Parts: sequence; structure tokens; C-alpha cells
Amino acid sequence: MPPVPADTFARRFRRLSASERRRFLAALWAARGYDTEVEENGVVRATAGARTVRVDVAGVLSPPSPEADAVVGTRSLDRLRRRAREADAEFFGPTDLRDMLCFGVDREEGIRIGEECLGLDPWVEPDPATEVEKSVPRRVAVVAVLLLAAATLLAVSGVGVPLLDDAGDGGAEFGTPDPAGETSVTATATSGESSVSGEPPNASLYSPGLNASGVSSVSTVVGTHLYRTQEASRNLSMTYVGPAEDPLLAGVVRHESSASIHTAERFLLSARSYETNGENATPTRTDAWADGERVHRLTNGTAAERRYGTRPLGEYSLVDAYESFVVDRLRELLTAEETTVSTSSDSENSLVIVTGTGAPHGLAANATDYRATAFLTPQGRLVRLTVRYVHAPTGDEVRVDVAYSDFGTVSPPREPDWVTEPRWE
Repeated sequence: MPPVPADTFARRFRRLSASERRRFLAALWAARGYDTEVEENGVVRATAGARTVRVDVAGVLSPPSPEADAVVGTRSLDRLRRRAREADAEFFGPTDLRDMLCFGVDREEGIRIGEECLGLDPWVEPDPATEVEKSVPRRVAVVAVLLLAAATLLAVSGVGVPLLDDAGDGGAEFGTPDPAGETSVTATATSGESSVSGEPPNASLYSPGLNASGVSSVSTVVGTHLYRTQEASRNLSMTYVGPAEDPLLAGVVRHESSASIHTAERFLLSARSYETNGENATPTRTDAWADGERVHRLTNGTAAERRYGTRPLGEYSLVDAYESFVVDRLRELLTAEETTVSTSSDSENSLVIVTGTGAPHGLAANATDYRATAFLTPQGRLVRLTVRYVHAPTGDEVRVDVAYSDFGTVSPPREPDWVTEPRWE
């Protein structure tokens, strides 16, 4: 009997929260004969006699710890493998983890770990009808469980399920935090959005998975947001400020990015990441433009360091990585120790506001004073998310701000000027 397909295993692994991935890796290395524990920075330390291996997870936005001896990637991307080589560490992609689970440990132990940590017997392919992609793929296959959950909750409130738009949503634009750190929110109707013909207004004040008592279903909140955004055009902006030692964006003290997404095949993304503070700090630059067939990219800062390249669309998932980063932050908020849910409305728009404080499930142990706020439409689409916590070892505050805008109204982005600059592959 062959093991589960590599892509099935990879999807399950990407669905896990940060803490769940660490739990899986600790269990996997323990089954290989190591004593394991998770360090405060989120690295899994595995010890067998005099040998110690530090295992860290790296993503497109999260470089591995410089102390890592083994780097696990959520995807088997060349750039993640290069990062591991640069850190003199061994790289393991999802397929490597699957093979290790199936062939590198006792079979019964591998099955136990797979079922407990992944909800998956690594030797039995799951029924496709029960597979729900909860990361942010290029084309989200929202079927079975997600459709049933969303349809049931929306039906209770008398709402149909629109394909692209949220009726009554208004394409609201939201304000930014004030200097004191408190979030002010204003809603302004934007013309050009259309609702699904014949769809009644939302009779429920709360998004699916939320109610007056708090969060009733984390998976429903996350899944509904994915469903609402899967095929819709949108603008996405994100900022991060924090100490370089914080594992969320290790080595980065400031990050600014924006993406104009018409479709999964037509988008323009621009990001700047700073590794040091100060007026003379030079950012690492990442730009990507998808023309419908290929993704053109520009990386690095000064003109002398610029690198250009193109790849087929299926090999470039940077937008997916940004959306996945947002979903991870939303899931952390929804699993905070204390959550409250409230609503706000005016003559044009309604919002569902979720606040979370305390230690959320999945956040690194060295994060304290956590507080976060999410603003969603009554139909369940995330519009804005703010996260604040203190990185305990340095005492510095970490701030993450995410905003969606122009939902359903983004035109195909034009070719940027740098695409026609002299280049080399």
C-alpha cells in the first residue's frame, strides 16, 4: 500500500497553526529516538546523546532561525532550500516529512502521530469529499465541510451565498490606528459593487462562527473568509514593526507590502523589508507582476543588486504566502484566552468586531500582553486586522496591521516600468 499523495500531506501540514506544526515536528523527531522540547523562540530542540538538532519552520515571509540545524518548509520552494543552505542547515519539505513519517519511524507510531497531529493516517488517502483547503491556495476548493457549514449558518440567517460580492457590504474602507495605538474605524460606501440578484439582506448581526457570546467556531470564521475572497478582486496591504529577534518575521524590524489582486493570474505585489532601523536603512525589495501566464519578479534593493526573473504562474506563490500569513494571524486572534464579539453599524455599513487578549493558541511563548482586533462584514469577510504584543526578551512591541479594500472592483494591474528594464535571469 503506498503512502498518501505528497500534495495531500502538504495540504494537511500547511493547515496546521504554528504551534501545531511544532507539536508535529517534536513528535516526529521523538519517534526517531530524540528527546524533544519547544524552545521559547519556537524552535524544536531534539537531543539524542551528544547530538542536538534544532528544527525550525520557514516560510516565504518567515526566514529560519540562524541557530537552526534543520529547516522545515511549508512548501518545497527553491528559495527556501537556498535559505537553509545559506544557514548551513538541512532542508525538509512536506514530501520529506511524509517519507520520514512513513518510512523513518515505526509504522504504528507513524500512524498515531499522523492521526493525532494531522488528522490523517499517512497510509490511507482521505475521501476527497472531506478535504477542505484551509490555507490560501490559488484556487480555493471550497467543498464538502466548508460549504455545508457556511451554507447552514447563512441559511439560518436567511442569506444566500454570493459568488463575488457581499450584499450590503459596500466595499468599506477603513481607517488606520491612531498614535496611541487605538483603532479608529470609519466606513465609506464605494460605488461600482453589485450584489447578487434577488439576495435578501443579511438578517444576522454576526458573521458565521461568531455570536454575542464570542467565537463559536474558529474553522467556520476562517473558512468563510476564504470562501468570500477566493475568486474576488481585492487590494491587500500589510505592515509589520518589531524587533529583529521576534520569530514572526525573524531578522526583520519593519515590513511594508501591498498587493493589487485582480485574479490569481493577474496581480501586482510590492514589498519592502528592513533588517535595521534608521534613516539610512536599505530595504530588501520584492516586486512581482503576473500577466496571466507568467510571474515577473524583481528582488533586492539597490540598482547594482537587482535580480530579475520570470516563472510560470504555478511555481510562484508569494501572494498565497501573504494571504496565509493573514489567516494565521486571524486564527491566533480567534483562539486567544479571552475573546469578545460586538457589532457596529451606520446607515451604510455594518461591522462585526472581534477582540482577543491573553495568550492565543499558536503564538510563541515569548510573546506577552497580546491584544488583537478583527473587523469583518456580517457575511464573514475580513476587512481589517490589528495585532499588538510584546516580545518579552527585548521588551519591544510587535505591531501587525492588515487591511483589505476595493473588494470586487480591482482592475487588472498594468505592467510596471521595471519589467522592461535591462535584466538578467
